[in-house]
Amino acid sequence: MSYGQGQGGYGTYYGHEQPMNYMNGGEFAAPPQSWESQQQQTQAYNSQQNTNQPPQAWNDQTSQSHQYSSQQTAAATPQASIAEATAVPEIKSIERSAMFTFCPSAPFLAAGSVAGAIDLSFSTSSQLEIFSLDYASPARLLQPVGLPVQAPERFSKLSWVDTSGTELSHLKYGMLGGGLSDGTVCVWNPAPIIEGNGVADSALLCRLSKHQGAVRGLEFNPLSPKLLASGAMDGEVCIWDLAKLAQPSLYPAMQSNGGSTGQVTCLQWNRKVQHILATGTSSGSVVVWDLKKSRPVITLSDSSGRRRCSSIAWNPEIATQVMVSSDDDSSTTLQLWDLRNAVSPVAELAGHQKGVLSLDWSMHDPSLLLSS
Repeated sequence: MSYGQGQGGYGTYYGHEQPMNYMNGGEFAAPPQSWESQQQQTQAYNSQQNTNQPPQAWNDQTSQSHQYSSQQTAAATPQASIAEATAVPEIKSIERSAMFTFCPSAPFLAAGSVAGAIDLSFSTSSQLEIFSLDYASPARLLQPVGLPVQAPERFSKLSWVDTSGTELSHLKYGMLGGGLSDGTVCVWNPAPIIEGNGVADSALLCRLSKHQGAVRGLEFNPLSPKLLASGAMDGEVCIWDLAKLAQPSLYPAMQSNGGSTGQVTCLQWNRKVQHILATGTSSGSVVVWDLKKSRPVITLSDSSGRRRCSSIAWNPEIATQVMVSSDDDSSTTLQLWDLRNAVSPVAELAGHQKGVLSLDWSMHDPSLLLSS
C-alpha cells in the first residue's frame, strides 16, 4: 500500500501505487492529445536555446501550451498560478454547526446540533434536521425537508443504517441513531421527519441510557443492522440489540482484560466479520473486540504512546487490516495495522500538516481512503 497526494485540492488521496495522471478541475483526466507533438517541440526548443533564437515552431508551441495548461492542474508553464491549480469549486453547503451523516439508501443528509459549539443565533437547544441532496437545484444552500425534531441534548455522533431486507424492513429510510453529550443514545425513524406529516416528534423509536459521558463512538452494524455499538467518555462499550424496538436489549457488558482502556473516542464494525468491533481510545490504543466472547482479542498500541485515536477505518477487503489516525498535531501520519502481525504498523502514510480528525475507506473502491 502506498499513497499519492493529488494537487487538485487540500484533501489527501491515498491509493495503490500507480502513475499520477493529470487532473481536470480536481478530477483525474487523460493527458491532452497534443502531448507527443508538444514533447517533440520542447526537445527542439531545448536544442536551440543556447543560440538565443526561438525555434521554428515557437508560435505553434505557444498556442498549444495555452490549450494544454487549461487542461491540467500541474501547469505546463512555470508561471501558472498555484491558486488556480488548487481551486476546488463548492458544490453545496449547509449553514449549521452540526454533526452529519448521509442516508445510505436515498439522497438525504442528516444534521444534528453539535455539542461544544454555538451557532449564529446563540441558541442552546438541539435539533435533528434532514436535508435533500438536490444537485440539480442552482441554489448553493441545501434546504431542509419535512420537520425538524427536538433532541434532549446536543449531538456528539450520528449514524444512519439501511434496514431493507431485514426484520426492520418496514422502516422506509432505515434507522438514524444519535449519540448525545449526556451519554444518551436516541434512535429515530427518519420517514416521519422527511415526509413532514406533522408527527415528527413521534419519529423517536427508542431512547437508550447506559453511558455516563458523551457518546463519541456510534455505529450500526453494516452486516446486521439491528446491532448498534456505542462508546463513551466513561470508557464503556455497549452493544444494543434493536430487533424489538419497543424493548431494546443490551448485550452482556464488554469486559477489558486489563481494566480501563481510557475514554472511547471512536469505533467501527469490521466490514467482513459481523462479530468484530474496533474501538479507539484517548490513551492511544485500539482495542479489537469479539462480540461472541464479550472481551477484547487484541490491543494495538503505538510504541511512542503519544497518539490519541481520533478515527479508525477497517479495510473493506482485508478483514485483518485497520487504519488509525490521531488528532494530535505532533503525530500526523496514518498508521495501517494488520492483526496478523500486531507488534507495529505495517505502513505509515504521511501527507497532513495537522492532526487528522476523520477517516473513510471507500466501500466501492478499496484502493481509495479519505482523510481530513
